[in-house]
Amino acid sequence: MAKQYYYESGGKEFGPIGAVAMKALAANGQIRPEDLIREDGTTRQVPAKDVKGLFAPPSAALAPPAPSPVASSPAAAAPEVFTIPEPAVTPSNAGGGTQAWIAKARGLVQRGSESTNLDPATFLLLVGGLAALVLLLLADLGTWYSITVSQRMFGQDVTEGESYRGISYTEGKWVFVGALAAAAWVVVGVGQKNWLAGSFLYAGGFGAFAVVMLLARHHQLAADFDSKQKNLAAEIQATTGNIFGKFTVESVRATDSSFPTLSGGVGLSLDFAVLLAIAAAVAFVLAGLRRTQTFPFFQRPGLPWFVEKYGALASALALGLLLGIAFAVVCY
Repeated sequence: MAKQYYYESGGKEFGPIGAVAMKALAANGQIRPEDLIREDGTTRQVPAKDVKGLFAPPSAALAPPAPSPVASSPAAAAPEVFTIPEPAVTPSNAGGGTQAWIAKARGLVQRGSESTNLDPATFLLLVGGLAALVLLLLADLGTWYSITVSQRMFGQDVTEGESYRGISYTEGKWVFVGALAAAAWVVVGVGQKNWLAGSFLYAGGFGAFAVVMLLARHHQLAADFDSKQKNLAAEIQATTGNIFGKFTVESVRATDSSFPTLSGGVGLSLDFAVLLAIAAAVAFVLAGLRRTQTFPFFQRPGLPWFVEKYGALASALALGLLLGIAFAVVCY
């Protein structure tokens, strides 16, 4: 099957068309040297002047036509396939060390964007958002809160405590299910392009919901640990601050003992979960801005253009934030 091509002129893309038709368009001036050409199935564009065989050489254009018994046309002499030049190899991508790694990374991004038919920036946002969702699932399985009571009694160290993983909290369960659903929807959207913009809407809205919910839980757990520390300090003060306080302190020291202390608090997994939820929300919102999803509700006559274009994304974000705030108000 003959290759097909697209050309971009005046900010609009046209195609797909075959090589014969492209040669004819270039001959009559509809395709200009500064226009951009790409092959069907790829996203890399090159200037039309760099496509070998598309334009006739200047010398051929100036030379008088040779007599021929059969009239010829530009389309008749057109090749079936054009040669799209590969990116030039420069010292920055051919050398070793950091430049080589950068060149490899660019190559991976280019191949990934071509395989998904996304521009490189949107592809990077998609990969970053997916990575944040996967790490969020792992953070949900980590320790969100722990409390440990340590005390020395008669020469022996005694420690008691408990810890709670994120999945043990209601917020953790919501985050796990929501992140899993968002990641699955995005992955399906890569294969089913008509689902992709909708997956960005859901993932961005879920990210906003998760951020508010996790911040509320973080604040509640930090306040709980601070309250326990203050209560313990008040108990020790009550024991040592009366007329028998000196005797109590001396007795504790004499028996090689100590007053209890608290340690623990909010775990790093919860801190990371908050940051990852923010990263996922930002990545998918930016991706949604680049690949918008429109709904008829926002396309009614008289509405501003930005409502028509970004109304669905703004509504998804607003809904996520409102649900997160409502959850926090009800639970705390």
